[in-house]
Formats: sequence, structure tokens, C-alpha cells
Amino acid sequence: DPGVVAASPYGLAFGRSSGHGAKRWRSRSDGLRLNERFSSAVLAHPWAPESWLVATEDGVLVYAAAEDRWERTELAGLPCRALLYAHGSLWAGTDGGGIRRSADGHSWLRAGTGLDHDSVFALSATAEGILAGTLQGICAGDGDSTWQRSGPSLLVSAVATHPDEEGQWLASANPGGLWRTEDGGTRWSQVGGFDSVRTILAPEKAT
Repeated sequence: DPGVVAASPYGLAFGRSSGHGAKRWRSRSDGLRLNERFSSAVLAHPWAPESWLVATEDGVLVYAAAEDRWERTELAGLPCRALLYAHGSLWAGTDGGGIRRSADGHSWLRAGTGLDHDSVFALSATAEGILAGTLQGICAGDGDSTWQRSGPSLLVSAVATHPDEEGQWLASANPGGLWRTEDGGTRWSQVGGFDSVRTILAPEKAT
């Protein structure tokens, strides 16, 4: 158990509680280049125990905790902002290169069409596909066909889908506040009281 795993501009770090309840953090990014340390997201590797996928300014890297070893992937030289595991695949949102998909965490291919040069800041799974927050709004698709734009044309910093209510999605704009749809993106309405939202935490799926 690595404890708490965090990705930040300073790199990947593991935190464990000390005897006094405070977290003691240990960096795992020593030896990496500056752009490889600057991290935007981290995701537990679905097929490699004790390994983590890390979205960095230099692409996606894999950290194997058991060997304390970093591995570069084929998604390199392109800033990565978001990671997601859904529908049996890994997904990466890049800055200026759209959405990429992987079946093993090492090889990455462009997912779908229509977002080839877009910046993607957030990803979430819908019942049948993927929801993405981009520089120009919200996009939805399955990674095979053309991505469909939906909702306000704003910089969307976070997206979330309700695990038990199909078609109920949230998106946050920065600036622009919080937006909601209950019909899978056909109609969006702004939720009052928010000027700028950076993160949305969706509820856990009911058991």
C-alpha cells in the first residue's frame, strides 16, 4: 500500500501517515527531466500491480513502485492533462493533440476524429462512451467516430457523470461556472452561485 499518491508540478509523491497523524511525503520523481516531473494526473495501472500512469508535460510515463523504475511510453513529447480507464481502454487527454487511447498503457493511438489539435483538460466515462472537457467546450463520443460538441463554448476544466443516472452530466468552466444536463447533453443549464469551478467529484456508484 503506497498510502496517498499525488501528482503535482513537483512530480509524483507517495504520502504515509506518521505516528502523529501528519503525512510524510516521499518524491518518486528524482532523476526525471523537468518536463517529465511536471505532472497533471495520476492513475493506477489497471493491468500492472503497483504501477502508476502519470500525465506529464512530456507525455505519459509509467512508474513501477516495486522496482522504483520509470518507463517512457509511446505518448511522448506532448503535454498530457487527463487520464481515465473506462470501457476496457486507457484514455489520455492531451494539450494540442486531442484524445489518445491505449490497450496496454505503452502504445497510444488517436481516438476518434474532430479533436486532432484540441486541448483536452478532463475526461469522464458515460454509459457508452467518453465525455471530455476541452478548450472550446464539452465533447462526447466513443473514440471510434467523430467527437460531438455539446453545451457552452467555454474552457471546460472538469467533467463528471452520475454513475446511477444515465445522461446526468456536470461540467465546469473556468471562468464560466457550473453547468448541468439531465438528457445526455441535449440541453444544458447553468447552476447558479458559481463563477469559476476547477474540479468536480462525482458520487460513487450505489451498491
